[in-house]
Amino acid sequence: MKKSFKYRILKYIVLVFIVTSILSTLSAYIYFNQVVQKQIIQNEEEKLNQLVYQLEFMMNDISNFSKSIVIYPLIQENMQQEIYESEFEKAKIRYEMAEQLVFYKSLRNDIGVITLRSHDGRYYSSLSTVDPIYYKTKFEIPELNRYAKKEERILSQPFKAFERDISGNVVSCKTIIRDVKTPDKVIGELYVDIYLDYFLNPIKAYATENKGVFLKDNLGGIIYQEGIDAHKKGVTITRPIENMQWEVGVVVNHDYIGQQSKFVLHFFLIIFMMTIFVVVFLVACVLDTAVRPIIQLTKEMETIDYNTLKVNFDIHSNDEIELLSVRFKEMLTKINQYNQEALEKEHIQKEMEFDVLMSQINPHYLYNVLNTVVYLSVAKRNEDVVTVVNALTYSLQETLKVGEKNIFTTLGMEIDLVKAYLSIQKIRYPNVFEFQMVYTKCLNDVVIPKTIIQPIIENSIIHGIIPLERQGEIRLEIRECKGILEISVEDNGVGISTTDLYAIKYADERNHIGILNVHQRIQYLYGEKFGLKISKRKKGTRIIIKFPLESP
Repeated sequence: MKKSFKYRILKYIVLVFIVTSILSTLSAYIYFNQVVQKQIIQNEEEKLNQLVYQLEFMMNDISNFSKSIVIYPLIQENMQQEIYESEFEKAKIRYEMAEQLVFYKSLRNDIGVITLRSHDGRYYSSLSTVDPIYYKTKFEIPELNRYAKKEERILSQPFKAFERDISGNVVSCKTIIRDVKTPDKVIGELYVDIYLDYFLNPIKAYATENKGVFLKDNLGGIIYQEGIDAHKKGVTITRPIENMQWEVGVVVNHDYIGQQSKFVLHFFLIIFMMTIFVVVFLVACVLDTAVRPIIQLTKEMETIDYNTLKVNFDIHSNDEIELLSVRFKEMLTKINQYNQEALEKEHIQKEMEFDVLMSQINPHYLYNVLNTVVYLSVAKRNEDVVTVVNALTYSLQETLKVGEKNIFTTLGMEIDLVKAYLSIQKIRYPNVFEFQMVYTKCLNDVVIPKTIIQPIIENSIIHGIIPLERQGEIRLEIRECKGILEISVEDNGVGISTTDLYAIKYADERNHIGILNVHQRIQYLYGEKFGLKISKRKKGTRIIIKFPLESP
């Protein structure tokens, strides 16, 4: 050979420049993109902190408002009074308290109802007229009822206000009323119902610019959320609202981050494309002559008929490419010869394997039936003998036909074979089992492997039902789903033991030769992902056969 292709490759070391450019550009992009993403997260954290500060300020305002109510002298005096001189005095106090609470309510638009509850069970409300049943009904609201019993919680969970003058959801803020003269003495409780929108309005305003906002209560329940897509991943930022025992957060999804950092991607993409364009243009001019033999060999290989593996080309480049083309032609010729021999051997081997598989089941089935005939003959049940022999004759017409052309049948003919078998077994075992069959007759023409249902039913009778001391049931169900035919055989017999399940799984049990035979044939015809699935039921066993509807 006059030239060596190896020395030509050395001239193209310049291509390393392309790889270096890609790595350096990619590294720079990753670094600056991380800087941009970090800045976006920091901005969101700052906005969220401002929102938390605003909510805490609003809650402090509510707390101060509540404290101003509970220390008011009139409320302190009336909450401690337990004895009334007359009903008139009692009604007067109720009116004065209601008037004072109405005054406090009028000071704020974010307050729904103000309720006082004394330690001895008296109630006062900012509503003008209140039926005693009202208080009982109100404090039976689950959210308010739980809240009234928990002193450590600052706010209740949101609940639907049932007062006619109030619409929407509210949260209740409870304040313990203590005697100003004796702080250790508790004289009642103040409940201020605050419109939930009072707290949600700042969050909704924040959500107009920042999607993925959510608000949780102290029990982890979602109070509000906006723009959260469970299918999109992102960075979750949360902040506790200390004086509310709530938590506010925002989910910054990766799509949003990607949109905000697009300019970084565009910048580095332009740099990368310009660099690659220049390098590829220069190197392409140099490589055109050097790689022409490789291009010629590639084009010739694309024209090869892979069915016959015949080639008809010659390359004269005086280097390794020429040698490669010669060896390639020799390799295809040998592969073609090997494939022909292998296909012929495989065909013979598979045909022999399938005949052996089919021969396993026929003697087994014939042996059981002949035992039945002998039993009936001894019992002089001649009519039953005729029935059994006719059924056996029909069965043998199908099961004794082996070979590649006789391995399939239709579902309708397979059902007829099952019926023939059952007619034999019902004579041999009268009143021992009941049989149910569920399938759609439109499946009768479906092509399936021959003799796959009868061995399964035989196994259910012999190993499941016969050992019972009562009448058993066998159910055959056939259905089609998404191109897969599923055949299910269930019985309520004694059930299969764990030992037998293990033995069948590893083909180590001669008592279940029929099941193993069916499983091996299904896998032989359709692949290892199909076959039998055996499962124990509470009473009995279920065997499911699955394989594609279309014939192989």
